[in-house]
Amino acid sequence: MATTSVQNNTPKVLVVDDSKSVREYILEILQKAGYDVLAAPDGESGLRCAQEYRPDVLLLDIIMPGISGLEVLQTLRESKERVAVILLTVKSSLKDVVAGLNAGADDYLIKPFNDEELIARVGVAARNTLGSKELIMALEKKNQDTNKLKMVEAKLLDNLTRSNEELKKANQKILEQQKSVIEEERLKVLLQMAGATAHELNQPLTTLLGHIELMGLGKEDPQKLARHVSAIEESGRRIGEIVKKIQGLRHDEPEPNLGEDAIIDQDQEVRLLYVEDTDVDFEQIRRYLSDNSNVRLFRVLTKMEAMGELKKGGYDLVFLNYQLPDGDAFVFFDEMREEGLEIPVAIITGVGDETVATRLLQAGAYDYLSKHSLTKSALSRCINNSLEKFRLRRELRLATERMSEMATRDALTGLYNRRYFAEVMEREWDRAKRYGNDLSVCMADLDHFKGINDTYGHPAGDLVLAEVARIFTAFLRSSDIVCRYGGEEFAMILPENPPDYALTVCERLRGMVGRREFHCNSSVLKLTISFGIASNNVHPAPTPEGLVEMADKALYHAKEHGRNQVCLYDTLVGEGKIHTLDGRMAGVG
Repeated sequence: MATTSVQNNTPKVLVVDDSKSVREYILEILQKAGYDVLAAPDGESGLRCAQEYRPDVLLLDIIMPGISGLEVLQTLRESKERVAVILLTVKSSLKDVVAGLNAGADDYLIKPFNDEELIARVGVAARNTLGSKELIMALEKKNQDTNKLKMVEAKLLDNLTRSNEELKKANQKILEQQKSVIEEERLKVLLQMAGATAHELNQPLTTLLGHIELMGLGKEDPQKLARHVSAIEESGRRIGEIVKKIQGLRHDEPEPNLGEDAIIDQDQEVRLLYVEDTDVDFEQIRRYLSDNSNVRLFRVLTKMEAMGELKKGGYDLVFLNYQLPDGDAFVFFDEMREEGLEIPVAIITGVGDETVATRLLQAGAYDYLSKHSLTKSALSRCINNSLEKFRLRRELRLATERMSEMATRDALTGLYNRRYFAEVMEREWDRAKRYGNDLSVCMADLDHFKGINDTYGHPAGDLVLAEVARIFTAFLRSSDIVCRYGGEEFAMILPENPPDYALTVCERLRGMVGRREFHCNSSVLKLTISFGIASNNVHPAPTPEGLVEMADKALYHAKEHGRNQVCLYDTLVGEGKIHTLDGRMAGVG
């Protein structure tokens, strides 16, 4: 066994592999990367180390003498240990990988793997595990506070009149929904996907728990209680949407090969470009591939010719000689990165050694074959491995992009969410302050929206929200930012625009929403919308949050004074102003 002394908050990694060279390689790489690393040579000692060491990440070889990696994985999952498991395997054991993923493994690495791939996978797994542990600890503390709050709620509900019985049922339903949402397995699905964090769940969870606490403070005011319950219902529904969206992310598993010489897709045509200046070597490859009708082989002699062909597109894989008349493979990889070309490249060469092979794999090669030991089956495996690795990396990148999109977009309306609004607001605030530009913020809220949900159901409410979002998107300029702020509330950032422009925009949107008929099944719905506006150069605020709060106060004023209005927060004259329905200006305050 081997370990290193580090700080207590350093992620801990346990390596269980019966190959000494593999253990030493991983220990060296991860220790340099700053991890606390421990190694075990077999499954039995690995289990003991896992129980004593309590690692955050476990790198687990599948096939070992004695207790296999799958048995170790099963034992750990039965013990409910919170540890991210990355399976270590070779290409021929992918069926075992599928079994391991079904048994609860989080990821896998195919040997041989390079330093960057190892560090990246371990980093993602460590962040997910540590984030999960921190979030669960926070939720456990919140649950303790919730238990104390339940005692207050019980006393409050005993004193409420018969008219509040329906409120009691709604509150109980939301509390039950909260418990189901924060189950460990649901959080695990969110946290293990492509480096995802709990940021997207943070807003609705915070809102939900915050309103539960506020219920205790406003227990004497039934109207406030009703508002809190409405906010809790919306937060619970939002959490459900997030979880459903995450579950919809497809994480493809590689299909097993049908034979030693099989290509990933038996019906797929593979266009292979071979960069080789030696006729004898090219003819050898051509003979080996002549029986495979799915592979179309093309040849160029130099690096320059290869770059020209790849820029045209249409190739699935490149075979590259290490040394070419106009440069070596390292120069080739540099030029590919400069041109933004993403095509898998396998090196086939008659020179070099293990050191060169390792450097080439780190530089971007997907595989490395020696011309001196080249066989037909080795060539087919090379094609197979390279195409599959490329597909898996592309799937990982797409999953990461989708998770990034999920973190900033509202699933129902397609608008940006509150988190993105806060980021853009801070950026635009700094820019406006630096250059002295105008910056207007508009808050909007659909009037009597709860009545639509209560009367026609949530599908009708969802239809209305999506249609209103389309109205906003179609009307606003590309430089304006519109977000779903929460529930039936929207927020707009209008950079470099004074309040007069914001008033015009909001008044037109108010009219467009008021005139629109929303069709849901056999019902035709109509509704109105209220707006609140604040602008930085007219309404000085110390922070961007302060400006948003001013716009929110203006919106609240519009809601309290009849709805279906546009209210401008005006601190310079000491009063707000409201656009009434016929467009006249009326004083407020």
